[in-house]
Amino acid sequence: MTGYILGRLLGLFFSVLAISLILFLAVRWLPGTPWIEGEIPLTGSARDNMIRKYGLDEPVWKQYAKYLWNLAHLDLGNSYIYKTDSVWKTIARGWPATAKIGTITLLVSIPLGIIIGVAASLKQNSIFDYAMTLTATAGITVPNFAVAVWLVLFVAIYLDLTPTQGWGTWQHMILPVIAYSLAPLGLVARFTRVSMLEAMRSDYVRTARAKGLNEPTIVVRHIFKNALIPIITLFGPLLPNLMTGSIFIEQTFAIPGLGRHFVTSIFDRDYPVILGMFMLVAVLFGLTYVISDILYTWADPRVRLTRGP
Repeated sequence: MTGYILGRLLGLFFSVLAISLILFLAVRWLPGTPWIEGEIPLTGSARDNMIRKYGLDEPVWKQYAKYLWNLAHLDLGNSYIYKTDSVWKTIARGWPATAKIGTITLLVSIPLGIIIGVAASLKQNSIFDYAMTLTATAGITVPNFAVAVWLVLFVAIYLDLTPTQGWGTWQHMILPVIAYSLAPLGLVARFTRVSMLEAMRSDYVRTARAKGLNEPTIVVRHIFKNALIPIITLFGPLLPNLMTGSIFIEQTFAIPGLGRHFVTSIFDRDYPVILGMFMLVAVLFGLTYVISDILYTWADPRVRLTRGP
């Protein structure tokens, strides 16, 4: 088990290193600079001085080496546009709103998804099962920006039940949470249903029935308990995705989160902020995938036996 964890962490290190190189080159090859594309573009020597100040006139390999050195010291640099702000400060400004929306979305979508998935599996091939499966599939396939626009038009404007945009009160969170919850809710519901149906066909369930255990005990202690194990793997993509924000949701509802800061940094050619946010997302995704794999390995003895000690 220790060897497996070390192997996964080593793989994560090289993955982050490769991602940092790809992102650095991609950002450096973006056309324009913040001093040409900004609201008050600089010209002549003023622009050249800024380019020289931030080392953008140096060879790309040298710029990347400096970036890696700073990254190793957890220094993401300073914003080109807001010179007094570090990238960490920019992230800290947007994180609270994004984290609040993401946390509420997790608390809503995961329990509801599990309940719907369990109920659908227990009523397999019924009208309820078909309706829930169709709803879950729609939640996964319909883009959240389309849901967000529809909610604004129908709920906020036509019915006038909630604010259209803004941030600060619980009413402002209703529509973003609904729009953001549908995809993870549908994913968890479908995954839970499949896991439950697979557990129902297992030998230990047939053995429990042969022993005369009542159905509620079989469902709770044997089917549901074992069906939850594969759901652990969903936390790998879900958690960082929800906790780092959605560009479309935050733009649609004017939420001052990481997504809006990211869009602004792209338009401003603010390279350190773009790179910092990309690297944050990459590291969070990598860590949660590793943690979910470790938890899955720990929870399922069959996987432990396959992968060794």
